[in-house]
Amino acid sequence: MPRHPLEITPDAPGVAGKVPLLIGTVSHEYYFMRLRKASTATQRRHAQIFAESIGPNATEVFRDMYRNGRSRTECAELFGDAVFWGPCIALAEQWSPSNVWMYRLDASTPFFKALGLGATHTWDLPLLFGRYDAGMASKAFTSGGLDRIKQTTAAMQRRWRDFIHDGNPGFTPYADNRSTHIFGGDGETTVNDPRHDMREAWLSVDFANFG
Repeated sequence: MPRHPLEITPDAPGVAGKVPLLIGTVSHEYYFMRLRKASTATQRRHAQIFAESIGPNATEVFRDMYRNGRSRTECAELFGDAVFWGPCIALAEQWSPSNVWMYRLDASTPFFKALGLGATHTWDLPLLFGRYDAGMASKAFTSGGLDRIKQTTAAMQRRWRDFIHDGNPGFTPYADNRSTHIFGGDGETTVNDPRHDMREAWLSVDFANFG
């Protein structure tokens, strides 16, 4: 790409008006990192180096919001937020907010929850396409949960179908109080600014100069 996506705005040269965006994340993006054999101290060191590579503001966020990675969970959340969730929020903030919809996948399976994975990296793909025999999904239902996940798939597919057909998935746009639509284990709900403090902390970081 000639320019970083976060450097492009709806009124930039060559951009044809307000292109609607449907942006999705998962709630436990990097939780697979907690299962690695590396010690907590090693993971903390890697997280510190990673934060420093983004810039001084990210280092401050790591210190203040993730307690310098005291736990494996905080290290995993730093990576997930910095690589995925943070840039998604930055894009939603600047890209014609009234034409942006955000969603988050929280639904998981008993087996994944027992492992400590939750709704982890790429988990949204087999659910969106209904491919429960592909990749990581082929192991996810060892302890049940398929019927509930099929309901999540139906909800996600309906929202995407409406967005493709009409440019609107049918839930509250991000601009309305920074709304995020949640696909949870018990159904759908919309939450206003669900991670307010974390979002505010990451506002100081320039993701366009990272990666």
